[in-house]
Amino acid sequence: MTSSENQCFYCQAEMVSNISYHAHFLSQGEHVEKQLCKDCYRDWLDGMKE
Repeated sequence: MTSSENQCFYCQAEMVSNISYHAHFLSQGEHVEKQLCKDCYRDWLDGMKE
């Protein structure tokens, strides 16, 4: 597993917990799934509510 697989996609924080959160983003017309830390995932969900 590379270090990028252990980092939050948004803030680049090291993912030390066994719990990870995944969000879907649109990138160049393709839907991609990225791993987020708990705080960034919460912010992403809050943004979806707006």
